[in-house]
Amino acid sequence: MGALLDMRWLEYINPLNHYSNEEYVHYWDALFRTTLAGIFPRFAFVAAVIGAFWYGVRRQNWAAARTLLFVAGLMAYGGAILMALGVM
Repeated sequence: MGALLDMRWLEYINPLNHYSNEEYVHYWDALFRTTLAGIFPRFAFVAAVIGAFWYGVRRQNWAAARTLLFVAGLMAYGGAILMALGVM
């Protein structure tokens, strides 16, 4: 039980203990600019919208439809929101 209360494992998995802040930000910036640019995010967006429509209309699963619409909205407007907040 004492090992569960010991919080040193959080320090171990914290990436800022292993990398500087600049390296960490550069890593995520490079990831978003390369991997999430191009056809893959467009495909994911279309898949999320089609999935939301399918779950909402065909399966009558409104929670899944709302979740997929939220994900699609995040993909569509997430970059603009992050830029407006000054994160990117």
